[in-house]
Amino acid sequence: MASGSPGEALGRGTAPRRPPAFLAALVILVSAAVLGGALLGVSAEPDSDHLATEPWLVDLGGGRFGVEFLTYGRTASAVRYGIVDAHGNWLSGPRAISPSFGYSTYPIRAYLVADAGGRAYIAWNLYDSNREVEAFHYIGLDDGGNVAAAGGPLGSTPVVRDTYSIYPQTPTIQLSGDEVHIYWNSEGNRTKVVLDHAGQVLVPAGPTAPGDNGTGLPSRVATSESFFDSSASAVASGGGSCYLWVRSFYTGSPRSPDIEYALRFRRVDGGGSEERTLYSTEDAWWLSKTTAMVGLPLMAGGIVASVVMASVLFDTSRRRRTEPRPPL
Repeated sequence: MASGSPGEALGRGTAPRRPPAFLAALVILVSAAVLGGALLGVSAEPDSDHLATEPWLVDLGGGRFGVEFLTYGRTASAVRYGIVDAHGNWLSGPRAISPSFGYSTYPIRAYLVADAGGRAYIAWNLYDSNREVEAFHYIGLDDGGNVAAAGGPLGSTPVVRDTYSIYPQTPTIQLSGDEVHIYWNSEGNRTKVVLDHAGQVLVPAGPTAPGDNGTGLPSRVATSESFFDSSASAVASGGGSCYLWVRSFYTGSPRSPDIEYALRFRRVDGGGSEERTLYSTEDAWWLSKTTAMVGLPLMAGGIVASVVMASVLFDTSRRRRTEPRPPL
C-alpha cells in the first residue's frame, strides 16, 4: 500500500472524536434537571404555621370560585387569594395579595365579595399586637385574580380583649354601583369608608348615617360535629353547593405532637360529593402538587444521569490525552 494512503492514515490516526450525540445528551439532561428544579421552586409554599379559621368562598360564574384565606407565620402572614374550578382544582394562585408580615403584625380577619363580572373585592384588617390596634384595608382583584387596586390603612380601632383572648372583628364590604363601602365598629360606633374600585377614598372613615349599617356577614355552616373542622363558607352553584373551611390535625409523635391546618374544599350535588385539600401548613404537603410530582423525578433523574454522562465524557477525554500516538 502506498505511503500516505487512506489505509495508512487510519492506522496511525488518533482516537475518534467525542461523539456529538454525547454532548447533546448531556445538555438535555442538564436542562431536565434545571426544569425539575424550577418546577419544585414554583411548587414550594411559604412556611406557614397557622390558617385563620374564617376563609371565604364566592361564585365568580362560569364554574369558577374565588377563594380567600389568611396564613400566619414568621415571614408568611398574608391575605391569600386564588381561583378554583368546580372540582377544587386551582386555576389561578393561591398567592399572597397583601404584603407578607410576621408574628407581631399580621392580617387577622378578611371578608370577600364578588360582582357579576367575576371581579373580587376584599376588606381586611392588619393587627398590630404591640399596640393592640387593628387597621382596615382594601384590595380589588380583576377576573383573573390579579390585584388591580389596594388602599389603606382606611382607619383603625383598638382590638377588644380580655385576660386570655383578643376579639378582632371581620370588616364587611358592600358594592354600590361604582363604589365600595367598607364597614366596621370603632369603640362602639358603626363606621364606614367609601372608595371607588381603584381604591381611592371618596368619603373618609366616619360614623354611618342612621339606618346605614351595611350588610352583615353571611352565615357559615357546620361541615361536621368534629372539633377539628371549623365552620364553612358555603355557596350554591349549578344545582349543588360548595364549601370552604379549615380542618386542623395532628402530626409528629404522640410524645411531641404538632398541630397543622388544611384548607378544605367540598362540592355536593346530585352526583355525589368530592373533597380535596387546597392548601396546608404541613411542610411536605406541597410535594403532592402536580408540578412537584413532575419536577422531583425530573431534577433527581437529570442530576444523576448528568453526572454519569459527564463522567463518561471526562474519562473518554482523559484517555485521548494520555494514549501514546503511534510513530509516523
